[in-house]
Amino acid sequence: MVLAAAALLLPGCASGPPAKMNGYTLTPAMQSLLAQYPAPGQLIDEGSYKLHIDETGKRESGAPAVIFEAGAGNFSTTWCKVAPVIGQTADVYVYDRAGLGWSGPGRKPRTADTIIAELHDLLHDAGVKPPYVFVAHSMGAVYARMFAHKFQGEVKGLVLVDPGSEYMVVDAGQEARRDLDTETAQAAAKLKEKAAVVATGKYADDLSGMPLLSGLTDFAAKQTQALMASEPWMWDTQAEEGLAAEESWAEARAENISSLGDIPLSVITSGQPVQLVSDPAANTALNTAWRARQQQMAGESTRGTYSIAQKSGHNIMLDQPDIVIKQIKLVLNGVAQK
Repeated sequence: MVLAAAALLLPGCASGPPAKMNGYTLTPAMQSLLAQYPAPGQLIDEGSYKLHIDETGKRESGAPAVIFEAGAGNFSTTWCKVAPVIGQTADVYVYDRAGLGWSGPGRKPRTADTIIAELHDLLHDAGVKPPYVFVAHSMGAVYARMFAHKFQGEVKGLVLVDPGSEYMVVDAGQEARRDLDTETAQAAAKLKEKAAVVATGKYADDLSGMPLLSGLTDFAAKQTQALMASEPWMWDTQAEEGLAAEESWAEARAENISSLGDIPLSVITSGQPVQLVSDPAANTALNTAWRARQQQMAGESTRGTYSIAQKSGHNIMLDQPDIVIKQIKLVLNGVAQK
């Protein structure tokens, strides 16, 4: 999984964000940015931390709630081109994993088992009852498949967008695996360094140093830029989630997911190679192993399908959102017809 480079704010709170948050002191410019782009949804108290979840649409009796799960290090804003469209006809929930977006840092380590437990608690505490359809990207798809396997009967459909695979590093060989581990550690160190610079308020003072991410809608890009410039803990969390990837994959392999039954399942693969490591041979090995496993995922359900978004890179939901929207609607129709 590629590390993403990509407030704890109470909506409507007149006093704005506090001067100290999640172990960091916020400068006035950081506080101002967070006040300008408050959490669009609710902050659900999970005891020692709060998680952000945002609902769009209205749920009909018996219809599934569509839960969006972002890739490693990404925010709920990554679904800006897809979730609002699905929300016109279904009940949609986008959320931020602990320490990302508008959510406060959660339990450690940031492994799959921890993340899945936090999500299950969040849905319960937010009153979002099953059945669910999950739409998940990259590493988020590993979490979604594990959720569906652990809580059988709650998940009635899956749309996996260029999904990560817990077996990719095993299949690609030891050399490619070492390269990925080495470069992940290097990327994590840079993210930690970035956290220290963000904590000074440098980027909040001058947003030109924190460029807008491409592919997002204008408003989502500005929201994301503001969070990236004002939340040092977010960069820490990205590093922690990246470093925990090997353990997360091991936890997923321990689940031995071979069948998810007969739920509607759509696997969408990007048509363009993804840069996972810098060495060309290792990158080819990882991509080859990854693509083979993605095809196999479609067979985890008797109602699984596999398709390729030929013009897309890894972020299919931004490059070709219509493809993702179409597959979500097909899965929802499949759930309704069962």
